[in-house]
Amino acid sequence: MEGEAQSQTLGAIHRLDKDSLTEIFFWFVRDERFKLVVKFKDLIRITHICRGWRELGLDLAELWGDVVFASGKPDVFSILLQRARNAPLDLPFSIPAIAEQLQYIGEHPERFRVMNIARSVQWDPASLAGKHLPHLEIARLYARPQNEHFYFDLAPVVMPYARDLYFSLFCIPFNAPNLCNLRITATRPFEPRALVSMLNALPQLCHLKLRYCLPISYIQDGDGVERIELPKISYIDLKDFCISATVFLEQLQTINPESTVHLSLNPDVRGSRCEPGRLAQAVRPYLRVSSRNALVMALRQQFVIAAYPSNNEDSDEYNILQHAVTIRTEARESSLTFYTAFFEQLCVSHIRHLSIHQGEVPEGSPSAHDMTLLLRDHIRDAPVQTVKHHMSFIDNESRFDRSRTSPLLLDEPTLWPQLRELTLSEDACVYVSTIAEGASSLLNWLEKRVATGSPLERLRLLGERYDSERYDSESPSFESLDVQGEWDLIEDIVNVVDA
Repeated sequence: MEGEAQSQTLGAIHRLDKDSLTEIFFWFVRDERFKLVVKFKDLIRITHICRGWRELGLDLAELWGDVVFASGKPDVFSILLQRARNAPLDLPFSIPAIAEQLQYIGEHPERFRVMNIARSVQWDPASLAGKHLPHLEIARLYARPQNEHFYFDLAPVVMPYARDLYFSLFCIPFNAPNLCNLRITATRPFEPRALVSMLNALPQLCHLKLRYCLPISYIQDGDGVERIELPKISYIDLKDFCISATVFLEQLQTINPESTVHLSLNPDVRGSRCEPGRLAQAVRPYLRVSSRNALVMALRQQFVIAAYPSNNEDSDEYNILQHAVTIRTEARESSLTFYTAFFEQLCVSHIRHLSIHQGEVPEGSPSAHDMTLLLRDHIRDAPVQTVKHHMSFIDNESRFDRSRTSPLLLDEPTLWPQLRELTLSEDACVYVSTIAEGASSLLNWLEKRVATGSPLERLRLLGERYDSERYDSESPSFESLDVQGEWDLIEDIVNVVDA
């Protein structure tokens, strides 16, 4: 019976028509979960099942084009090229750097559907000038440091179907009217006119990432250049100096307020003074979108502030990254100015959720008290419903110092009368759950909210409890750890969720 069932199963597979088998083969070989070598071996296996499958498999030139660079053996490379016939080729990052392959890449760039050239590959980016690449859809091209250059005096490379393009340490003129994603990383700025001309030729561009290649002004040869027109842009990610990011945003002709905007700012500004207020004005249209109703503030080695849409308090980091307006800076002296300028452009009535992250900060940075005052001064009237507070410090001696922990409850029970849920994470959780002063402060805060008619409904605790082996028990911060009495009263006032 078992042999009969197996025979029937095999018979059913072999009765499939060629179109169905072809679809199965494509699905099997092009499974994105597998590496190139695995795909290559799977394709070889398919052609060794039976004569019919072998004939069909050898006839699928597109699949062989996917795996042409799977082997570093010259004879295998030659055989795979023959099987791919005229089909478009895929060039992965993991190619074996053999002479035959490198020569073929340089002589036949028009063959490629996907072209990934790693920094370790010796090639001349200028060799692409004037080429027509009719199949290219995705390209990630890295130049070696000795080839770093903007080749704008050369003929453009034509890529009519390119959708995703990344240049690292170089850029060459290109014609790609259907390009959706563009990323450029360099160590020198574009000339303003060249950058504007390049971007204005990309009417379908949705995602733009630029790294250290932005000019600090859009005046060239004494004249202003035209505005940047990106009608379909939905994602802007800039990593550069403050003034460079600011003037780029100001140069945009059409603004989609729903666009994601990520700004990572270098403290060095090429001799130009950073203007946080001007930058905040440039991001104002994106900040005032009503759906961006959640704020994240991080006071750590890198200072971060972000506004993002949140339908509930459980939005994960992926959602924040995909839909936020974010400013990151390592300039500790001006970080408080950045926060202040950012808050001044918010529409306070939109804010429903707030997350605060505290950690070790460089000397000279704003204090936790500074941040508390900032919150009070700028979003006092926000209809905040949920607050998350995450603390994580390294030094045990001062980790629960009052100056650090005071922002936990903002020392003002009547702030945000609509607040319904508070989450305390890591050291914030340890402080209120096992330290006498913390438990007492929390109880007092909760009682005052009840007295003012604004009781908290839910308290979430995320993180470990006190560990005597981890913490210095001789520290004054850890005197009196008997907090059970306070917690009996706390649990009578609020629903405690201990995760």
